[in-house]
Amino acid sequence: MDHVLESAGLPQIRGEDRDRILASVPGLLTTIEAESAFALSVVETRGLDPAVIAREKSRAVKKSGLPEPVLA
Repeated sequence: MDHVLESAGLPQIRGEDRDRILASVPGLLTTIEAESAFALSVVETRGLDPAVIAREKSRAVKKSGLPEPVLA
């Protein structure tokens, strides 16, 4: 996450915002998919948006053929 922000020229994220973004990551199947989700979020929102990361996580799970978790 940090190197994606650095290469986009954006400041690092700290504190609760960082925790919230990192909480959206579990379930991404690979480090590359996580980095891709971060990069796409930067392109779409000029920052890291947990909603974009969650959307990409869902796409990665669908692509893998694994059952999707049910969110309560």
